[in-house]
Amino acid sequence: MQLKKVSIRELGRRIKMSYPNTRDLINRESLNNTTIVTLLAVAESLGVDIKDLYEADIYQEESDEKIFL
Repeated sequence: MQLKKVSIRELGRRIKMSYPNTRDLINRESLNNTTIVTLLAVAESLGVDIKDLYEADIYQEESDEKIFL
């Protein structure tokens, strides 16, 4: 999201999700419990391939940094 310069509020608006739910989505420890529909919406909104979201998630788990998407 930082690379795409999209705020949590803007992402939520794009994927039709409330700010609190979008914030929780961004701050999740893992994408394991995130539905494919949500992941597709996020990927489309950011203009990235869905596998890029998983790669970011794997990188986050390995480095213990909070970097979502």
